[in-house]
Amino acid sequence: MSRNKEIAIQGSLLIITIILMALLSSEQFLSTYNLSIMLHQIPEFGIIALAVMVVMLLGDINLSVIAMTKLAGIIGGLFMVSMQLHDSFLAIFGIIIMIIIGLTCGLLNGALVSFIGVPAIIATLAMMLLFEGVALYVTHGGAVSNFPREFLWIGNDSIAFIPVPLIIFVVFGWITWYILKKTHIGNLIYKVGEDKLAAKYSGIDVKRVIFLAYCYAGVLTGVAAIIMTSRYNSIRADYGTSYLLKSIVAVILGGVNVNGGKGSVIGVMISVCTLSVLSRGLDILELNPYLIDFLMGLILLVVLFVNYYLKRDKRVTGE
Repeated sequence: MSRNKEIAIQGSLLIITIILMALLSSEQFLSTYNLSIMLHQIPEFGIIALAVMVVMLLGDINLSVIAMTKLAGIIGGLFMVSMQLHDSFLAIFGIIIMIIIGLTCGLLNGALVSFIGVPAIIATLAMMLLFEGVALYVTHGGAVSNFPREFLWIGNDSIAFIPVPLIIFVVFGWITWYILKKTHIGNLIYKVGEDKLAAKYSGIDVKRVIFLAYCYAGVLTGVAAIIMTSRYNSIRADYGTSYLLKSIVAVILGGVNVNGGKGSVIGVMISVCTLSVLSRGLDILELNPYLIDFLMGLILLVVLFVNYYLKRDKRVTGE
């Protein structure tokens, strides 16, 4: 299946989901209030999904993305509430610290997977527990809150009626697309994902490529932390726990091959919107939240089975 056809199908699925949710609860779903909520929720989820995507293109999985996001938000938030500086400086330094913490977490993951050779699922699971432990220790399980007004502007205000978080999501979506499609390192990420051994024998520094991919994913979690912390005006160690499953579903639904080497940013961004619309619509219909998790898991299984049979048909027909 061509990439354009995949994107067309994903776009159609988004439109069908919007129409279905509108028909089931038109007054609430199409209200200005609900649309505003969705447009502010999509970006943090979407940027986390992009972080998952970059690593999955390598054929790896990063289970620590949510823990990285929360730890970056907590450390940056603690800085902002403890330092005696002008609000504008606090906001700037808070943003910088969150990105640095996200990058540092990505660096640690990348070093474990690339240079030490720990399997990605084991390394990121261990780091997830480590990051969550640090977050719980420094907050004692409580919330960090009351951030500067200038910082809250990022997650809650708009520019020309467009929510600032949505603008950030689009910008980093474009940056991720540009890196993956228009730069040498992006091309290498796809090649390493297709076949690590072949990439190694062709002269590609596979360890360096993997390391840089994890570092960039870390930067994305830092950006997601900025949006999440700003939008809620608080951050704690149990925020965003549902995003891990949803982001993996979004990435696979967006056409990224779990074995690596294939996937598009546009597809992932569309699938993020689809799942956000579906999740918000089901919330409005007051569906049991446990049933929502069941549906997300079911969607993931269906997509995996469809991908499996498409691959099998290609092998049979020799395509």
